[in-house]
Amino acid sequence: MSLIVRWQIRRIPRLALLRSLVFLAVFASTVIRHYPIDNLIANSTTIVDELLSKRTITLSETANAYRRRRHRHPPPDFNAWHALASAQDAVLVQSRKGKRKRLDQWIYMMQKIQHLLPDLNIPLNMLDKPRVTVPWEDVSSYVTTESELRKLGPAHETVQRFSSLDYENETLGCDKPTLSGNGIYWDQIRIGCAPGTPSRNVSSLSDFSKLSTSSKDPCLQPAVPSSHGSLIAPLSQSMNDSLIPMFSSSKLSMNNDILLPAFSYWQSRSDYTVGASHGPDWNKKTTKVLWRGVSSSGHNTPENWKRFHCHRFVTFMNASAFPSFPEPHRLYCHENIQGDGCPHTESHSDIYKEAPMAKQFQAKYLPDVDGNGFSGRYLAFLRSTSVPIKATLFSEWHDSRLLPWHHFVPMQNSFSDLYSILEYFIGVLGGEDDGTVVMRDGHDEQARKIAIQGKEWAEKVLRREDMLVCLLRLLLEYRRLCEEERDAMRWVDNLVDKI
Repeated sequence: MSLIVRWQIRRIPRLALLRSLVFLAVFASTVIRHYPIDNLIANSTTIVDELLSKRTITLSETANAYRRRRHRHPPPDFNAWHALASAQDAVLVQSRKGKRKRLDQWIYMMQKIQHLLPDLNIPLNMLDKPRVTVPWEDVSSYVTTESELRKLGPAHETVQRFSSLDYENETLGCDKPTLSGNGIYWDQIRIGCAPGTPSRNVSSLSDFSKLSTSSKDPCLQPAVPSSHGSLIAPLSQSMNDSLIPMFSSSKLSMNNDILLPAFSYWQSRSDYTVGASHGPDWNKKTTKVLWRGVSSSGHNTPENWKRFHCHRFVTFMNASAFPSFPEPHRLYCHENIQGDGCPHTESHSDIYKEAPMAKQFQAKYLPDVDGNGFSGRYLAFLRSTSVPIKATLFSEWHDSRLLPWHHFVPMQNSFSDLYSILEYFIGVLGGEDDGTVVMRDGHDEQARKIAIQGKEWAEKVLRREDMLVCLLRLLLEYRRLCEEERDAMRWVDNLVDKI
């Protein structure tokens, strides 16, 4: 069986696209009988079983589980949240340790639960990048203070009604960012790294001889700030270094934004979904790795484009130079570059035709990497019958609901482990049979299980209904924080007679 790995990039108005690339995978013929991935898959199954064993069903069970984990009572209207979750058949598992158009999407989501909400002022981040990065020392002090004040409190001293808001006089103080424009983003947000972490005092332009890829935390990976476009020259940025409430779709490890479900997951855009179709059965798919993408890593220049993660990914997999983009009005060249096109990349490539989502689902393996922020196609990949291979720096609302090696395959942000991943699942060259390349010692069945487990789990816990349940719970918690009597505001109906 021949193995062709294709990267096909779709044509999108006003976006720069990458060329389709073809790669013949030739793996070492040495047979490895045992892989570390075997242990990772087995451990993930054990963890999932443990999590499901902690699932709560009744209101009283869920409230008591809340108290055990957080050492405080649930917020008022907790029973309304649980009623919504039960009505939507949501799986309640304790977690383990365009602007106007975009705004309309948020409003539409909230309209579904507005009858359950108290009065709220909600600051929403319309960018695809997080907005808040507070110095680590300040956050540490705030967390220490909060832990000292945390208590359950007597049930008879309880306030169960939220106060009303004076909207005319209500201000949030979050409309004046301390940073905006096209500066080096990493040099502004590294204040959120803990003192002593490898990246705290590292500039994004430094050169390194060592690469740490043990996690997606830039503070622990000093090579990441110089190899990820969104940390070098992002397409959009606006930052506050004081602790303000800001709801965002994603954040980095040092950001202090509040996560809520992204509107791109709520929408039914053809970019991110193909409706009810999730691809053919596993045995009808082709053994391919297929990726499509645009050069949305950031504003590229002759000096920085080779360090952008999307550019690196294609170069790494193709062993060739990265494509350029001949349509100047559809590029992400830096604004200071004059003339037509991007001269620094034009000699390397051209544009390839569109690859719709349905076509991607024909392949068994779907890598997913960041753009300017998080990847909006991730949920579609999880719902497909293919295996998502995920590399990201960004955290999202659903992270605690997904387990690597059980629902998806994680990949380092250096992409250096991708070949080993493919060797494990696809196998190694085993000679030829009648002129056809034969692969052997692969783990196709393990890949199929991950694809099916991810799909079935996403259809249980990442539905629109689950987004609403998450949103309601989040806003009830946030509303309590806005109250001056927050410490006395609790739901205790399952402990005492209704007050």
